Amino acid sequence: MPPRTGGNGLENCRLCRLRATRSALFTMGWASRVLLVTLLLVALADAQSKSGSEPAAEPSSGGKSSGSGTNPALHVINERILLSAAYAYEDDNEVVCIFCLLQLLAAAHTMGNDLVRREIETSLQSREPGRLGEALLQLVSGAPTLSGTFAGLYQKDALPKCELQPAWRRSERCYAIERFINLRGTKVDFTQPGTTSLINSLIDNASGNMIQQMFPPLPTSSQLVFASVLVFRDTWRQRLYWQPGSFTTFYGNLSAETLIQQDYLPLLDGSSDGVIGVSLPYSMPGMRMMLFTTSDGGSVVERLRTVHYRALAGAPLTYTTVFFPRFSVWSNKYSYADMAQQMGISEMFRGGLGLGDRLRMELFVQRAIVSADVDGTDSLTPAPEAVWDGGHHPTPVQVVFDRPFVCSLVHSELDVPFFTAVIRDPTRFY
Repeated sequence: MPPRTGGNGLENCRLCRLRATRSALFTMGWASRVLLVTLLLVALADAQSKSGSEPAAEPSSGGKSSGSGTNPALHVINERILLSAAYAYEDDNEVVCIFCLLQLLAAAHTMGNDLVRREIETSLQSREPGRLGEALLQLVSGAPTLSGTFAGLYQKDALPKCELQPAWRRSERCYAIERFINLRGTKVDFTQPGTTSLINSLIDNASGNMIQQMFPPLPTSSQLVFASVLVFRDTWRQRLYWQPGSFTTFYGNLSAETLIQQDYLPLLDGSSDGVIGVSLPYSMPGMRMMLFTTSDGGSVVERLRTVHYRALAGAPLTYTTVFFPRFSVWSNKYSYADMAQQMGISEMFRGGLGLGDRLRMELFVQRAIVSADVDGTDSLTPAPEAVWDGGHHPTPVQVVFDRPFVCSLVHSELDVPFFTAVIRDPTRFY
């Protein structure tokens, strides 16, 4: 059965995007690290679900397209993350791997029955989440600043035996599962006590020893574990300076080390709806850090939407001085099953992935760490007086992030967020 076509952006021209991005990235050498982002999402499908037969086949239907140049799936997840963060505690920081969450849902779409697929397609507004997830993995595999991995660890005999069926009876899902297992699958034995240590070791190694002991001992009834890890390392394109500063939290003002960058930067000035944004470049092309706040001191989490990311991506360059706090945060929220169900994705938690294989999603968890500024590097030095002399530049616009703000690591070619962090107290290190 030939692959379906449709949608736009990455789903229709992913090869040209991959080639263009790889070509640009490989023209530059590796640089020392000033920013490390290690993000992880892991889900466990346990064998406690009811058994049953595969529902009657129905044609899958995709959701609406955003009409923009890229697939909307990552932005859809990002908006849901922001909506969830709006109801978090006033002093909680949070960071989520949007990229990793998409990988998990893409794998569930690949292995799911028609109902599971329809829910995911409709929620993500994407007709081919599986192909999108695989294309993104290929994209990061060719980037010197990004390192991503995704694995499906499955119990022997847990998955459908497609090879035992005559060819004329094999479903599209059967072929998709076979392809997934051949490409990303690893057979394990969950009845053995060392299996949890094996999975934790995989996560530990893939995250550069940043995330250790992700799981306590997993139950022997476990059938399938999805693990996705994304690591980003790069230097800033221009040297950052620092000075003592302050940050306003829910409980009052705190002393905070402030980082400073002055450059021609894309700037969203807040004149339309009060949302201010600035985009900071790294040494290598491919990724940018977008910071968002508001002009009136209101909550940026409640206002920030996809339209602001796209407006900032296309904003003109403005000579700008940016002040933002040094921060290093660890994700607080562990399970995102509630968020997925609020998006309309419930069948994989309630009825399972289907085909009588007894796979029901029991855990939908993530851990993430993000740091802006690494101690001991040469790229961060106290700000000299000369940085403010103006030179031949116009008077810079000053943008100050001294109250809760949103930070997103965005792929600059695709204009989609790979992770998003809400910083409410930068002095709370993990």
